[in-house]
Amino acid sequence: MLTFPEKLARSFRGSNAQLCVGLDPDLHKIPNDLRNSKRPIFEFNKRIVDSAKNHCNIFKPQAAFYHAVGAEDELADTIRYIREEVPDSFVILDAKRGDVGHTSKMYALEAFDRYGADAVTVSPFLGLDCIEPFIERDDRGAIILCKTSNPGSGFLQDMHIDGSMLFEKVAAEAEELWQDKQNVMLVVGATFPKEMSLTRKAAPSVPFLVPGIGSQNGSLASSIRNGRSSVSPNSLIISASRSIIYSGGGTPHGIEEAARRLSGEIAEHEAG
Repeated sequence: MLTFPEKLARSFRGSNAQLCVGLDPDLHKIPNDLRNSKRPIFEFNKRIVDSAKNHCNIFKPQAAFYHAVGAEDELADTIRYIREEVPDSFVILDAKRGDVGHTSKMYALEAFDRYGADAVTVSPFLGLDCIEPFIERDDRGAIILCKTSNPGSGFLQDMHIDGSMLFEKVAAEAEELWQDKQNVMLVVGATFPKEMSLTRKAAPSVPFLVPGIGSQNGSLASSIRNGRSSVSPNSLIISASRSIIYSGGGTPHGIEEAARRLSGEIAEHEAG
């Protein structure tokens, strides 16, 4: 059985930054040729995976797009399909879970046993004890919300406490967890480059999941410059969803071209 960091390293294909394709299927935006199928979400996800798999190993289904329309089985089948088609895959369930310990245990069972994800996004708001159920297994992990990409994130995340901002304190705690178990990551948005640099200083070893590239217009160049680790490999997962899956109207060619282009840009900036 591979450990969490071993799975992560395998999915990175020897690079320090890697593309992640978000699977956020909106029934109203699914291409017309799939919309009337019996399982439109699953069929669209299959198209995305088939079109993008030559350019990335990391996929991130956003749970709300499945739960809202009763498509939990399509979510489970999507992750199984990824495992079949992408041997070195790494799957993130973007669910942003956060609750008291015994409830977090159930959320961990849902993410890891029901759906088979490798990692799940979690909120630190209730405390580190509520993250523990997600990092009990050596082969699974938690991705902790730290400095998120939405415009209003500063309301809490930028609060000053004892000389540091709250997101810096979250990052420092994550660094301690990483040194102990190496199965935590941080969500750090591309839309806040200065804050990303501060987060990297507080958490020099922890891998980042970086949303905000693409539709949110975050800077890829500054994300790689400010976010990559000088002490750990496999330090940046660059996530894009809408800008890839709906490219060209959600056609196989449109999806493949968007994934190829962004993957190439990541490689160029990493080498620069």
